[in-house]
Amino acid sequence: MNKSLMLIAALVLLTTFQAIAQPGFARQKRKISIEERIAALHKVLNLNEQQRQDIEHILKEHDKQLNKIIEENRNNRRAIQAAINDLQEQTQTQISNLLDDNQKEKYKNYLKKQQEQREKRQSQSQRRPGNFRGRR
Repeated sequence: MNKSLMLIAALVLLTTFQAIAQPGFARQKRKISIEERIAALHKVLNLNEQQRQDIEHILKEHDKQLNKIIEENRNNRRAIQAAINDLQEQTQTQISNLLDDNQKEKYKNYLKKQQEQREKRQSQSQRRPGNFRGRR
């Protein structure tokens, strides 16, 4: 169960970070489909059919907005990151509003695990040889 949550978190995070990755890096990674993200959430939250449909709509809108953010701020990585953070928060709130109390608690734990995975990956990427982030 714990491994599956970590895998799900990694899948969802890859989708978000792929959009802001350096050129070339994004081309190497496969974008995770909305169907895969919904399947991951369904596995954790045991969604009913209406929730699945509503979340699909939310994620499609999220992806449209994400693409718009990137296009409008192509040369401003900080603006992209700030806008993505806001969009992510809005999307999480919309999804949470569809859930019952039990699912909300599971979703909260799911998001916490995602954050831990993101921090772990960031820490690992900063220690990798050849990573020049922050050096100028």
